[in-house]
Amino acid sequence: MEQYRNRLKIQNWFCSISCLVLVVFAILAIGSELGWFHILIPATSDDHWHSTWYGYICGTSVGVFAVMLTCLIRNTRAINDETKLKKLYVQTHDERNMQIQTLARNTAMQILLCAGLVATVIAGYFNVTVSITIFVCIWISSSVNLLLISYYNKKL
Repeated sequence: MEQYRNRLKIQNWFCSISCLVLVVFAILAIGSELGWFHILIPATSDDHWHSTWYGYICGTSVGVFAVMLTCLIRNTRAINDETKLKKLYVQTHDERNMQIQTLARNTAMQILLCAGLVATVIAGYFNVTVSITIFVCIWISSSVNLLLISYYNKKL
């Protein structure tokens, strides 16, 4: 259990550093939108796009910050309370939950690859750059998938 407690402490360091970085990005995005400073500048010159981009950065930063902060609070409570630590350990190492997550990820990957192929064809009618970008993403995902399959076939 002490190993798991140390692992949670490492996760807490990661979450703390991530929270600080996310707060900085949110402040930079808000400050850039308000004209206080110009550090995060999108490539296009359209003001509407700038506002959209700053809002996206700020919203994403705040959302991920909330998830990291929740994880940090949960881990800190578990580190300080032995019963919560055991409960969290059982919850994260439950074989049934791990198998369900593995099957869900596998199915999601297959759905995303098929949807990506359809999106590649549809996007080709509107923008070739987007179509090629989606195709390259699908190709990279498929290549990594095949490499991992061959790796695990040799390992297991």
